[in-house]
Amino acid sequence: MLGSMESVLGDRIDGLSKWLTRTAPHCQREQAHLSAGSLERAYWHYGYLVALRDVQDFVIRKRYMLG
Repeated sequence: MLGSMESVLGDRIDGLSKWLTRTAPHCQREQAHLSAGSLERAYWHYGYLVALRDVQDFVIRKRYMLG
């Protein structure tokens, strides 16, 4: 299971990194999500929450499939 999870996460990280480089290369240097009260900070936390839920769902599905 761990190998599969590492592969899925690696693919997602690679795809998202490439997309960000093409679409919004300024994100890495601006770091607007660090500013308290900013809209970017709220969206960053929302994105992180969604990512945690995705990983949780993946683990639950794998556990169910393995019995």
